[in-house]
Amino acid sequence: MRNIRKTFMVFALIAALLVSSCGLLDLGGDKDASKEIESVVSDFLDSVIKGDFTDDDYKSSFISDKSFAKLKFEDDNAEELMALAFEKIEYEIGKIKGSEDDEEGTCEVTLTAVDLDSIIEDLDEGYEIEDLEDEISAKKAPTKEHDITFELEFDGDDWLITDLSDLTDVIGKPFANLTMTGPEPTESEPTETEPTETTTEPTVPETTPEVTTVQTTASQTYTADSVYSNISEMGWVDPTVSNYVEGYTTADTQLTFVLFLTSPMPGLRLNFEFFSTSGTTSLYKDYFDFGAEDYSFYAYYTFTTIPADTYRYLVTMPDGTVVIDEYTTVS
Repeated sequence: MRNIRKTFMVFALIAALLVSSCGLLDLGGDKDASKEIESVVSDFLDSVIKGDFTDDDYKSSFISDKSFAKLKFEDDNAEELMALAFEKIEYEIGKIKGSEDDEEGTCEVTLTAVDLDSIIEDLDEGYEIEDLEDEISAKKAPTKEHDITFELEFDGDDWLITDLSDLTDVIGKPFANLTMTGPEPTESEPTETEPTETTTEPTVPETTPEVTTVQTTASQTYTADSVYSNISEMGWVDPTVSNYVEGYTTADTQLTFVLFLTSPMPGLRLNFEFFSTSGTTSLYKDYFDFGAEDYSFYAYYTFTTIPADTYRYLVTMPDGTVVIDEYTTVS
């Protein structure tokens, strides 16, 4: 099941036929760099197919990109299904460009992967997880061809893949967004609580949280189920919104939460609120109206210094139904 099929391009140069293992070389670039880039990309894709990439929690000496580690799976079984689908990947190295002097390179790849959408369309309504496993494992499982590009950087010693977004889009996100059943949102029960007295009160934000409110005339036709199912990934991040974090320290000055949608939901309004004091004292609340081109939204709360505490980020529908209720700690 883990057999790998690579197709190498054969082409004529001057009157001789040469077999190249490094794709279509850019004759104006660095030939040695192209060979090294081809080796890095091939070794990385081989590790994906063999299961090493998954077993190592999506870490690899060939990459610096954390796209796969950031994936949030809607269904508990989806990650195992994705690993199963990885085994059936086939690829063909295409055009390569790169120069150690410029410290930049690219590698085009034609990737053949399991077509999850096609499998789901062919299954009867009410299918089980075992049905998906059987279809993905089948010898004639439907596949789809994708043209993707890897971006690489040379760090002085080695080439590293710095952008896995194309690969994540075609072999990761379809499984991350897979849901066997819709999520059951919890109802927000209003409660009156006395804020706990603390020796250090959160300071007033130096800046207003960056929130874009776009007034729309579209009616609120979305449900909490449909919104939650459309979230491709979300979580607490650093101020640059480039890395997810497990928590913050008192040396930080900003709490930031980000969410990404699989597809836009124009007219959707989400209310959000930050809390401190173990999630009981409101710090700031507002709302965001999504437009036709909005795929993501982040809100942040800035401090001069962040007191050690447990903080909460709550997102609700206009009717009060909870969509996101997440906590983080500052220590």
